[in-house]
Amino acid sequence: MEYTHILSIKVWSPGCKDITNYSNVNRKIKDLLLDNSFTEVVNFNGIEHNITIKWGNPFWDEKIKHLIVGDFIANISYSHTYDTIIFKHTEMVLNKIEETLIKNNFMSSNDKIIFNIVKPLSKAKPFIDNYSR
Repeated sequence: MEYTHILSIKVWSPGCKDITNYSNVNRKIKDLLLDNSFTEVVNFNGIEHNITIKWGNPFWDEKIKHLIVGDFIANISYSHTYDTIIFKHTEMVLNKIEETLIKNNFMSSNDKIIFNIVKPLSKAKPFIDNYSR
């Protein structure tokens, strides 16, 4: 799968001042997010954008997986123009997942899902050239 964005997620516990995986909450988040299409209306600069994003599982070869850190990948066609909208969309989806997990007592009400989205500078397989002689 080609990808334009890489998503990493963790759960932050302010009480511990560190990330937590209490009650295997990271797996629960990943199960809710993985391979599901989420459609949200994101308001950006006064314009409402109806955006659907589906985060998938990354499958990198043995060598590349040591270079790339992330939980999910997506191939988003409007990636270069709408990064702010993609970030806001992901934040909205993760907030809903967080609310569900807190409601079902899988997460403490103080805990917070934190995330980071990055874009690769190259396609799925980076170009590597050997300049040594």
